[in-house]
This record gives sequence, C-alpha cells and structure tokens, in this order.
Amino acid sequence: MTGGKLSTGNGGLLYTTNTECTLTLDSVDITYAPDSEFFLRCTGNNNQRGWGQTGNNGSDCLFTAINQEMQGDVVWDSISDLDFYITDNSILTGAIVDDETYAGNGGDGYCNVYLAEGCTWTVTGDSTVSSIESEGSIVDVDGKTISIVGTDGTTYVEGDSEYTITTGSYSDSVDLTGATSEGSWSDYSVEKPDTL
Repeated sequence: MTGGKLSTGNGGLLYTTNTECTLTLDSVDITYAPDSEFFLRCTGNNNQRGWGQTGNNGSDCLFTAINQEMQGDVVWDSISDLDFYITDNSILTGAIVDDETYAGNGGDGYCNVYLAEGCTWTVTGDSTVSSIESEGSIVDVDGKTISIVGTDGTTYVEGDSEYTITTGSYSDSVDLTGATSEGSWSDYSVEKPDTL
C-alpha cells in the first residue's frame, strides 16, 4: 500500500496467521484503534475459526516499511517466519515480542529485523528476535541506547536504557536485498483485448 489512509475500529492493526503473505506500507497515514494490542501479529491461532491446525498454523510473512511511521508491538512465534524490514526513514515505536501461546510444541520459526540507515526503532519494552541487522538507531522513548545481548550471553551493544533486546545474532551492517518495494499500477497493466 502506497499513500492513503489505513484505520482500525478495534483491536490490532495487522494480523497474519495460517498463511504466506507479503505486506508493504509506504507513507501510509495510519489511525489506530484505542484498544490496539499490536501493530503486526504474525503467529499461529487457536483454530476456533477453522484456520489450520493448532500448533501448525503459523504465518510466513515478509514485511517492509518504506518512509513509514509505525506504533505498537510486533508479535511473532516459533511456528512462524517473519522478515521485518524498516527502510527509508521509517520509525517503529514498540516492542518485538515472542508469544508462544498458540505455537503448540514450537518450531524453527524466526523473526529477523533489518533496520536501514536513517531509520529508528524506539523500543518500549524488552524484546526478543532471532537476528538484527542494523545501521539505524535503536533507542527508548528517552533516547537512551538499548542493550542488545545474544541468547548465548554475548553483549553486542551495552546500553543505558532499562530495556534489553535478546537476539540470536547481531550485525551493524544491513542487507536489504530481501525487502520489497511498492510497485506502481503500470507494473501490472496489460493491453486491453479487442473483444471480451
């Protein structure tokens, strides 16, 4: 989605479960519900609506933010795959949370975060990810640096914030080749047939 407005009346903004999807937001004006629980939820579900089999109904999601302001938590689990790209001066304000509520016995899923130069992740709570590649700024709402520690105890970044990000791996350079770019309508145009 490029430009325009996106709003929710209640609940979280984006929820993907039991599916594969590619989501791209580029300069979208977002209005959040007063009770918004998350910005993006990429997890399994309890199958109350027949969405797959509990413990095996996660999501495979490629998300790209382009010049986008985002508010709210990003939620993932170990039966889902989430590649989360923050590009072109985008800002995420929220935590990234591993919620295993609907993951059954768990799996090999992941949440990889890619933060481009000029972008900011303003962390609002302790966070857990599989990997971080960052050339941007990772701070709390007071501008304090977030500590980034490995699951093996390695301290990648020693910060002065009360919040910590736990990650499987960390790099201070970022590879954005997997990110999407929002195409124009002309990318999908075809010649009108003479007869229908």
